[in-house]
Amino acid sequence: MSEEIKKYKVDFEAVANLIAREEDGRFHPKSAHKYSPTELCGCIRNSFFSRKFPVEYDDFSYRNFFLGNVFHEIFQSKMNDLEFRKKIKDKLGIDIEHVENEKAFHYLLPSEKTNGRRVIISGRLDTVIYLRGEEKPYVVDYKTVSDGKYQLKEGKSKIEHQRQVNFYLGVTLGDEGGVIYIDKRRFWIIQYEFSFDGKMFDEMIAFAVQLDDCLEKDVVPSVSTAEQYKAGNCQYCKHSSRCSKIQ
Repeated sequence: MSEEIKKYKVDFEAVANLIAREEDGRFHPKSAHKYSPTELCGCIRNSFFSRKFPVEYDDFSYRNFFLGNVFHEIFQSKMNDLEFRKKIKDKLGIDIEHVENEKAFHYLLPSEKTNGRRVIISGRLDTVIYLRGEEKPYVVDYKTVSDGKYQLKEGKSKIEHQRQVNFYLGVTLGDEGGVIYIDKRRFWIIQYEFSFDGKMFDEMIAFAVQLDDCLEKDVVPSVSTAEQYKAGNCQYCKHSSRCSKIQ
């Protein structure tokens, strides 16, 4: 005999799902010739298929996104609070002069690289910090994770996340930035810092040009599936069955 589904006067799980869908600010419709840095950091074939065959998020994904946003907002609101910044200075010796959260940017690629098409890399930086006495900003990107032990074990940030922050450094003219992993279960903080890498910045530009060209011509990008699998890009890919059919 199957279990009877309990009926509640107010189903709070359903309410939570609606809250997550309403409050999540990370999902935006994608526009032609306009790409986010996230799309340009992993497997180009996945980015291509995600454009051609968009996948709708389920309730679990929206709740994860929403929870991540909550942790982001905790840091962002406190970093903007002048009284709290005084505590940071008094207790930690870190003198923060100015903070910009959710800073939007639009980077227009040179037309000679795009066959005359107007290709834009666009997004939002989580937090840009200006320390007193320092001319250039420190760029931060928050990543919420279910278990920070993975980041601690690896001893480094994921290369996709480094590429993302590196591009942010390029558009803000910053020299240093970091990925801040936030463990949602324990509130652990795992932090990795690195300096701007011009070659990595140029590689992302080339990625955007190739992706845009493939989408314009409707040609699936060529990739080494062995390399993508080794990099960990295939395990949770929503387009793996479609990709496996391509030689």
